[in-house]
Amino acid sequence: MKAYRPFTMQAINLAPLPQRGVLTLVFCVYGMAAQHNTVWAQLPQDSVPQLPAVTVKPTGQDWESPPGHIAERSATATKTDTRLGDTAASISVVTRDQMRDQAVTSTAQALRYSPGVVAEARASARYDTVFLRGFGGFGQSANYVNYLDGLRLPRGLSYLVPSIDPWALERIDLVRGPNSVLYGQASPGGLVNQVTRRPVFEHVRELQLSAGNHNLRQASIDLGDAVNADGTLAWRLVALTRDAKSTSGLTERRHLLAPALTWKPQAETELNIQAYLQRDPHAGDYNGLPAHGTLLPHPLGRIPYDLVTTEPAFERFDRTQNSLSWRLDHAFSDTLHLRHQGRWLSADSQYRNISAALLNPANSILLRQASAADEDLDGLNTDTQLRWRVRTGQVQHTLLAGLDWQRSKATRQLGSGAPGMPLDFLNPTYGIDVAIPAFTSDAQRRQTQLGVYLQDQLELGAWLAQVGLRQDRARNTDDVTVLTSGVHTQLRQRDSKLSGSASLMYRFSNGLSPYFSYSTSFEPTTAINLNGDPFKPSTARQLELGAKFQPAQQGLLLSAAVFELERRNVLTKDPTPGVPATQQIQTGEIRVRGAEFEGRAELTPRLDAIGSLTWLDAKVTRSHVDGEQGNSPVGVPQRTASAWLDWRVLPGQLGLSIGARHVSSSRADVQNTLRVPGYTLLDLGVRYELGHLQPALSGMQLALNVSNATNKQYLAACAPAGVGTGCFVGTQRQWTATLRYLW
Repeated sequence: MKAYRPFTMQAINLAPLPQRGVLTLVFCVYGMAAQHNTVWAQLPQDSVPQLPAVTVKPTGQDWESPPGHIAERSATATKTDTRLGDTAASISVVTRDQMRDQAVTSTAQALRYSPGVVAEARASARYDTVFLRGFGGFGQSANYVNYLDGLRLPRGLSYLVPSIDPWALERIDLVRGPNSVLYGQASPGGLVNQVTRRPVFEHVRELQLSAGNHNLRQASIDLGDAVNADGTLAWRLVALTRDAKSTSGLTERRHLLAPALTWKPQAETELNIQAYLQRDPHAGDYNGLPAHGTLLPHPLGRIPYDLVTTEPAFERFDRTQNSLSWRLDHAFSDTLHLRHQGRWLSADSQYRNISAALLNPANSILLRQASAADEDLDGLNTDTQLRWRVRTGQVQHTLLAGLDWQRSKATRQLGSGAPGMPLDFLNPTYGIDVAIPAFTSDAQRRQTQLGVYLQDQLELGAWLAQVGLRQDRARNTDDVTVLTSGVHTQLRQRDSKLSGSASLMYRFSNGLSPYFSYSTSFEPTTAINLNGDPFKPSTARQLELGAKFQPAQQGLLLSAAVFELERRNVLTKDPTPGVPATQQIQTGEIRVRGAEFEGRAELTPRLDAIGSLTWLDAKVTRSHVDGEQGNSPVGVPQRTASAWLDWRVLPGQLGLSIGARHVSSSRADVQNTLRVPGYTLLDLGVRYELGHLQPALSGMQLALNVSNATNKQYLAACAPAGVGTGCFVGTQRQWTATLRYLW
């Protein structure tokens, strides 16, 4: 059932209504007025009722999520509130209703039905990592979801990476392809922007209680309202506590508190302040399993997918992250708008882990090694934008000028023990008293980035164009002290890069909008070459040809794109004889050609559908690693497809949903000799409004969601590890029962 936000009648003020609902109402009123025009004409003039003025103000989707599963607008791809059908980029929006109806507990899960993304190649409660258009990785090469409200989230040196719970989110915007013009350092495959809930000057009361297998227990609440009668101050409070078990039985626990205030002293000015407090005292298991016994046969049998390779009493990942964000919007006039936003973030983590490797594939003994890391992180980001709408002749311009500044400081103490602690996977026993390894290194990294960008969105009749330029300056300073010897080294790195983008689109009157775009991106690297010199930033460029189909007022959005994306200055192994195995040079190149399709539609007033299809041809075009050139990158599937249906069988009473997700096979080694089989998963859901059973239960909804309903046992991905090849088990069946109460 679609739940539209309530609204108040003040001089028939329709401001809180979504844009589509407002326009529909206007057309209905207009039609009725035309129909009864002759009736009004026959009445005496003094008997005609005098109605108050009607103020119609469409609600934008700059940050708010529309009701249902289809968004019409987004600000992520352009940093202006732009209709999706007028945006010359591949963008998907996961709405609040979709997250709720699919009962997701992570951002990665929320992206399961989006094209161009592999969201759970290494599923975990600790991090959200994604492959976007073939670009991602594992370990230090992982592509983390690292944007929140349009600002980049800083990260630590190793294991300290912030993670945002989806309960605190209003929507998730996924923009595929390079976008350094607006965001600076960015993955060439795209970026995921998580958009938080904020005060809405309306009565918000929602409580959810959830339980499921794997010992899942969760309570979450969302409260909000206007503080005063004149509607100038509003508040919102989002909170959650969750307790569960990972597949291997290790504890997962999270506590979240996110209060927010919005002050709107006048129609032209709005200030929003948000705090985000999250504690993850336990984050489950993050280890992989050896390829022999999982992907490859083992002479003594298969390794159980739920095998615990660590010592449960020793394993620990305790993360705390706190942030304070602000956003100021001020309209000087109808054409000139200022926005300033920023975030301060502080985080720390304690990491204790025992990794395992099968050194001899002929036996069942895993040798294990303990490691420990304590990390701290502080970061400050600001983004100041000035938007100006101006007309020159027949051309309408939306000019955007911005200044993006980032600063962070990360520290880490790291230590590792000697290999040992054998574990027989045929008969595992635990209980070894493991000492925390002594820290052997103390590292600190300070980073700053300053970016200045300019964008112009031009409109001439049915033609739309967009051009953008950005100049970035990034500085990194690494200080490393080897505690056992006292040796201290320092590396200073400065990078300067110009990024650009351009696009052209034509809008047909039927809602079809073909487009062509060119965009670039860059990512600084922090490694050094054999001579101790820092590497250049990795760069990427993309050519994309696509089309959007978004007819007005029809609840339909179709998008398709073909593209070629090339990344240069990729780090590969140094072939110089006698150098360490970890030494790298910067000569690698990767090229990805692909095609994507996404459809979101209200097929009937009772049936919504989401579908996606992705085909990728990813190749390593240059490399010094033996056997890698010409092959596919590790972990990148050639095809992904998904479909999800939501059927309101009895509107306002009973709803059903069903979804299927397919990921084709991927490669597990750079020589492409090992292939990870593909898999197809089934998701189911049902929800019922309890108020139809008894009026006293009005506002209550009971829902049951099951992901991987057939409980398929599969490997999500495999990749080269420190010793041999490691594999990551896919998520097992998860059922969740949720009682939702609105009042």
